[in-house]
Amino acid sequence: MVKHKLIHILQNLSLEEWTSLRKFVLMYTKDSSESYRLFSTLRKRIQGIEKNEDLYKINQEQFSQMSAKAFSNVMSKLTGWTENWIVYQSTLTNENEKDIALTKYYNRNGLYKEADAIVQKVEKRLNPNKQINSDKNKYLADLYYYHYYSDNPVKFDKSRDLLRDLVSNFHLSVKNKMQIYNIELHSWGTLTNRNYKDIQSKSESIISTLPNSDCTDPLLLLEELIKENSLEKFNKVKEFIESDQLIMGSDLHIIMTMYMIAKSHSVYQRQINNNQIVLDAYNYGLSTGVLLQSGKLNVYRFFDLIGIIAVNGFYENTINFIDRWYTKVKTFDNESIKNLAYATVCIYFESESEIAEHLNKVVHVDNQIVYKRQALTTIALYDDRHNNYDAFTNYINNFERNLKRNESKVIQNTYNIYYNFVKLMKILGESEFNSTDLSTIQVRPNIYNSWIIKEIKKRTTKN
Repeated sequence: MVKHKLIHILQNLSLEEWTSLRKFVLMYTKDSSESYRLFSTLRKRIQGIEKNEDLYKINQEQFSQMSAKAFSNVMSKLTGWTENWIVYQSTLTNENEKDIALTKYYNRNGLYKEADAIVQKVEKRLNPNKQINSDKNKYLADLYYYHYYSDNPVKFDKSRDLLRDLVSNFHLSVKNKMQIYNIELHSWGTLTNRNYKDIQSKSESIISTLPNSDCTDPLLLLEELIKENSLEKFNKVKEFIESDQLIMGSDLHIIMTMYMIAKSHSVYQRQINNNQIVLDAYNYGLSTGVLLQSGKLNVYRFFDLIGIIAVNGFYENTINFIDRWYTKVKTFDNESIKNLAYATVCIYFESESEIAEHLNKVVHVDNQIVYKRQALTTIALYDDRHNNYDAFTNYINNFERNLKRNESKVIQNTYNIYYNFVKLMKILGESEFNSTDLSTIQVRPNIYNSWIIKEIKKRTTKN
């Protein structure tokens, strides 16, 4: 799908972010300008813009006095301002990064007293903290770098050794990062069958020469889990993460939580048959914001998680998971998302006859998941095919035509998994009237792969 970069960015903004961006744009232009008028128009029509042709219509309908080139120039200007706002926001929301930027500015402009005051404030903020913060050494190293490599006379102060503080924190920061990278080399190497032994060996040699930080032991614990994949190691990592020793939202907290979630699957499958392990891991990731984006749950991730919880759990657990988290989904209609989720659950627990009841309560779905509703409708009509086969065939044929018509507007992988689904559903439907041997069908990756495989197995067993 061809879409202007600015549109991609704007379609992911929350209402609060739109308000902030509007104020930022008005720092560059007046509210009577063409640039601001276009910004306001995009705000009103943003969810209906799917491709560059939609922007062309806006140009023709509401900015006809602008040539295509002039319109493009204003779009580029707005893109630049928006990217400046993103940088501004990311720096402003992180106290340490903001203070590092101020230290750099003050020292480069001879405002040494101001720089000294900032450094003292950051040190007071970071050093006494009893919680483990993997970002601490990086921030201090960056802070001291801009403090030392300047004309600030503080480096000559005999009461402290600024250079030693700089290098020491840099060493600790490097060790933290190298431990994290070494863990990922092992994890990703195992997952993709790639051999990283050479670079792992070099990393381990460097790591062994560097001093330990507060993060060293937690990262060693995580490394043991990645290598051993045992319930004992999993529980130790889980207990540590939940012990409040980590600063919530720090890199180390996020990294350890993501690994814990990933490992919950293999521990559940290989060690014990306790689906609560998987459910608890995802609930923790969501409740702490690790799996959220700006406090919201991506709609794709929501449905992916429903599938994971359903496959690994029970019906009640899955419904409870939906009820707990659907309000966090980033969408215009959370109630519709909830009912679409209920319909999705039906295919995992052989309740296909209930799909239509839930879909009838779906009023609006976001453009990116409209095909999901169509796929579920297809399964519902397939389940009822003995009562109304024509309804099933008409719908599946229209679904296929709609997919083909919009192929250029859809991400290729998304198109493929839905198109493969349609083709397989047509084969399933037609097989009742011909001699198709379903056991020989090659099931290509599709949106509801497990359901298709289960249906084929059910049908071949009956035959």
